Amino acid sequence: MTHQTIKLIELLNEGKTCNQICNILGITNKQLYIKLKNLKTKGFFFKRQYYSDGSIIYLPIKKDNDIKEIKKNN
Repeated sequence: MTHQTIKLIELLNEGKTCNQICNILGITNKQLYIKLKNLKTKGFFFKRQYYSDGSIIYLPIKKDNDIKEIKKNN
């Protein structure tokens, strides 16, 4: 993964909005959408959460396999 992709994942995990992420990475909303689609093909899934002020946050979704691994370790 590129440095920018790793930074994108960190920002998503921090709960940054789409506009904040675009400003930090210096990309457009379209470029962010493309990067998120590429992450999806690599197995990273996100849920879009919309707010009344118009902001959008992508929340990471845990897959069933991840949940099973957590249960095994506990």
